[in-house]
Amino acid sequence: MIFITLILAALLENVLTLKSVWSILLPALIVFLFGVIDDRRGLSAPWKLMGQLLGTGLMILLGVQIHLFDQYPWLNLAITVLWMVGITNAYNFVDSMDGLANGLACLAAAFFMLVTFDSGQGDLSVFSAMLFGACVGIYYFTFPPARFFLGDSGAQLLGFLLAGLAIAYTPLGFLRIQSWYSQSC
Repeated sequence: MIFITLILAALLENVLTLKSVWSILLPALIVFLFGVIDDRRGLSAPWKLMGQLLGTGLMILLGVQIHLFDQYPWLNLAITVLWMVGITNAYNFVDSMDGLANGLACLAAAFFMLVTFDSGQGDLSVFSAMLFGACVGIYYFTFPPARFFLGDSGAQLLGFLLAGLAIAYTPLGFLRIQSWYSQSC
């Protein structure tokens, strides 16, 4: 439900063509599909991990990854994989209480909406607003007593999207330091 809402909102807002949006949303589709299979038939932990690694690998191939260490690109890849898999599974583990994972994702999406807007990343701000809207829209149904549950497909999707947003977001202070560094060299 969340994924379909995001796709429809992205089509309505015409942001699906922006690389920063589809380079997170397309890999999230892989994680979502593995979650749907797990919700329907039950997957073992290695299969769930494979879906998360495939989604993360595609996201890295599409250019969304951590860029901290210029001399050690393998370290950037390792941290990206650990971050994506860790946050994805953290949201899956938090989905044990009615509305908790969805409520946390709602707060995180609202935060990302504000900070991405402040840093001038309007495309990520719109994407965060769409995610916020999707979370608010289903919160009524996941609030105790829950009428339906996110399941692995929803919880992993939320974790993966938020982890991807965190990587794609570039803080304004970092942009200023990067600009100062390039001018001084």
